[in-house]
Amino acid sequence: MKKEKKNNVGVNDTQKQILKLIKENNIITQKEIANKLKITKRTVERNINVLKKQGFLQRIGSDKTGYWKIND
Repeated sequence: MKKEKKNNVGVNDTQKQILKLIKENNIITQKEIANKLKITKRTVERNINVLKKQGFLQRIGSDKTGYWKIND
């Protein structure tokens, strides 16, 4: 995987797993991520928000028809 730090902020194991799943399927839903990782949807939401805030991840388009973009 690419560099683990951006803006001197680390990525935890759950966030690494989320990024890996998104890299494999950029239209995956938060519910699908939660099921695959056996964690709650709320935990996925919280970690995705952290990843977006740190600049690792962004959502392109709407919640229904959009996709995830991992930033380099």
